[in-house]
Amino acid sequence: MRRPLLVLLAVLAAIGTAEVALRWSAAARLSARTLEGRIAEAGPARAGQTLRWIQALRVRPEPGLVYDLRPGLDGTVEVGGSLTPLRTGPEGFRGPGYAREKPAGTVRIAALGDSFMMGSGLAEEDTIAAVLERRLGERFPDRRTEVINAGVAGYNLEQSVATLRHKVLGHGPDLVLVGLLENDLSRII
Repeated sequence: MRRPLLVLLAVLAAIGTAEVALRWSAAARLSARTLEGRIAEAGPARAGQTLRWIQALRVRPEPGLVYDLRPGLDGTVEVGGSLTPLRTGPEGFRGPGYAREKPAGTVRIAALGDSFMMGSGLAEEDTIAAVLERRLGERFPDRRTEVINAGVAGYNLEQSVATLRHKVLGHGPDLVLVGLLENDLSRII
């Protein structure tokens, strides 16, 4: 009884070590220089073309951010095998652009996270941010509500925090929602 338990623990430890090594290796490969090369290889986007995910990205110089969505997109992007209609505003957030300065009397919410929050594979109006904005507008018709969709497929917690710091806080959100899955916590665990 004791020997099978030790073998099982050894196997689990080996798998865990391999998992950590692979994640560190993958994170090291995703440098700004590597990403710039991949974007260049993908070539420029053409009008009416379905974009590859890499073509929807731009490299960011801010610490921890690495990449975000290119501003001014309006088309279809293939993300993880799903076709996603994607429109971005001037800041590179998914959906309509919002004025940097929050209009008086407006409640502004920022939604940060990964592909789940971004709404990969969904029409813009079906994303968490759009549904929340619509429902709050229905529930509180006398108050203007804006929900900025700052989610980006592939983001982890570190990138979400960097997005908050470098892009979102300048928009004066009253509330910040963070939607991440367990795999997005890998860099901090």
